[in-house]
Amino acid sequence: MPKSIALPLGVVIHNPIALDNYLPYRIDRLATLLASLEPRDIVDEPYMTTRSWRVMMVIVAYGPSTITQIADRLSVDVATATRGVQLLRKAGYIVSRSPKADRRKQVVTLTVEGGVAYDRIAVRRREDESAVLSALSDADRDALLTILGKLEQYVGARLNVDDDPFADA
Repeated sequence: MPKSIALPLGVVIHNPIALDNYLPYRIDRLATLLASLEPRDIVDEPYMTTRSWRVMMVIVAYGPSTITQIADRLSVDVATATRGVQLLRKAGYIVSRSPKADRRKQVVTLTVEGGVAYDRIAVRRREDESAVLSALSDADRDALLTILGKLEQYVGARLNVDDDPFADA
């Protein structure tokens, strides 16, 4: 059992969490550090932010998507995804269209300009990813990806999330 911690104002924490060993903290911290690499190479792109880049990656990976689908795939709320979509729309990198089957639905897709911007940025992002992963051996990299997959599967199952909840969308 962890030791209690006394804080100012007479606050005593009886069950402190050791952050160095707390998986959500470590993953969040690593994600924040990795994201901090992104602005350096997307700063010269109009309206491009970490958020809008992630929206663009989802559209490329999954094809035309609704804002709700984008939000779900990024594990963010709809308002956050909407802000990324709005920036990309201002840049002329995406357009929204309503399918004939359901005019209430807005489906977002890349424009030609968006595709060119994506390709330009993706080259630099892959270089950054390779540089980061070079800190690991091939075996460590394979183990990391395997472990991440298992954790995503376990947590997804706990949350009743399908592998691809948008397959029919």
